[in-house]
Amino acid sequence: MLYLDAWLRSSGAETTPAVVELAQPAEASRAQVWRWLEKEARFEDDRPMTPELFEAVLNREMELLREDIGAEAYEAGLFVTAAQLFLDLALAPDFEDFPGLPATRLLD
Repeated sequence: MLYLDAWLRSSGAETTPAVVELAQPAEASRAQVWRWLEKEARFEDDRPMTPELFEAVLNREMELLREDIGAEAYEAGLFVTAAQLFLDLALAPDFEDFPGLPATRLLD
């Protein structure tokens, strides 16, 4: 979410070296979640990965991020939009190669 927030705010990863390091893992995570949902992956205990479960986990992670960076920084960023973008991309019927177009729609 830190990477997506920086990207959405156009602050540029070049100004935040730590965020640059997050770009590849962020894209890999997005692709992995999409694939798990598409293939209806199952956990070791045989529970399925469902859109509802993913959304619940994402919401919890956003709560933890807000606690970690503080409410003021969270509210000043575009973290809610970043989470919505991640959710939309993960639940899309087809894999988006690049999140630029869906992101633009969220920012309009």
